Amino acid sequence: MGLTVAIHQPNFLPWGGYFLKILKSDLFVFLDTAQYTKDSLINRNRIKTPQGAQWLTAPVLTKGRGLQPISAVEINPTGRWREKHLQAFHTNYARAPYFREHFRTLETCYRGAETHIADFNIRLIRSLCGQLQIRTRLFRASELKAEGNGTSRLVNLCREVGADRYICGGGAYKYQEDEEFHRQGIAVAYLHYRCSNYPQLWGEFCENLSFIDMLFNCGPAALQLLQSSATWEDHPWAP
Repeated sequence: MGLTVAIHQPNFLPWGGYFLKILKSDLFVFLDTAQYTKDSLINRNRIKTPQGAQWLTAPVLTKGRGLQPISAVEINPTGRWREKHLQAFHTNYARAPYFREHFRTLETCYRGAETHIADFNIRLIRSLCGQLQIRTRLFRASELKAEGNGTSRLVNLCREVGADRYICGGGAYKYQEDEEFHRQGIAVAYLHYRCSNYPQLWGEFCENLSFIDMLFNCGPAALQLLQSSATWEDHPWAP
């Protein structure tokens, strides 16, 4: 059996589709060598409140630092954002059926001493995967030797770890050149995720929030919900 790999930037409190990619791959690479983009999902995401969706942002240092790889982006050491986020989780989700079970994991991560946003994000994602018993092997691109930009970097990462199938999100067709994968004997599979409705607090359903919304509300059923929301579009290569 071959090796299926997915690659993605280390996002902050990622949405369900992110964890679906991890769940469906044998090996997942955090693309922490990609360039950081200001006000992106690298350091913010949404939760649900009585007023609807609300952004939570982890402040990072960018002024005067030019272009930075995600791995180099430092968390702003001033302010009380960690405490404010934990309070936001408690205020908005304490009534959720599985809040207590999963809040402990978040609290442990938020009480950590990480100084870089990639380290914080990766620790949190690893912790949630462990709690959910997701066995996918997790690596950082900065730990590997693959070079290049754009599609070539993704292909080189796949080659380095020995992948013969690469999973990408539905939007990858806008920038990705599948032919580069095929020339290296790597099949491409597009994984489409459409968030199914599930029980939420606070009225009308909001889709595509941080995955923690689904975890707090659905607990162990969250993985089943992810899988039932997935469709595949395989692009095999012809030797």
